[in-house]
Amino acid sequence: MKARLQWEFWINGGQINPAVADGKVTLTGTIGSAISKSRAFDDAWVNGVTSVDDSSLKIDPQAHGVAHQEVTDATRSDSEIKLAVQASLHLDPRVSAFSPDVTVEGGEVILGGDVGKLKGENFREQDAITSSALSG
Repeated sequence: MKARLQWEFWINGGQINPAVADGKVTLTGTIGSAISKSRAFDDAWVNGVTSVDDSSLKIDPQAHGVAHQEVTDATRSDSEIKLAVQASLHLDPRVSAFSPDVTVEGGEVILGGDVGKLKGENFREQDAITSSALSG
């Protein structure tokens, strides 16, 4: 889950300290906006998590200036993009059970396999877009 927070483009995962005990996640630290706090809360829901407490995650607009991670290298290889997408799909309890196939050709992500439900398909695509955008 720490990695998922680090991959999130719209928040600075380094400002968030997740603690996990018996499937319960507690998020502490300071973040720049309510939207960033909401994204961190959503990102904390990975396989095995039974609850997330973000009440100790404070909002400070002064931290907003560093809320977006700096992209240092916009060019990523197909294999790097594939690994990022696979990791994101694996961490998402909404689609991980379906083991989607991931192929990357020329920076374009192609998803395959059975997802089961249309909602799962939408989550799978959302994860792939988020991961490949951060990697690319």
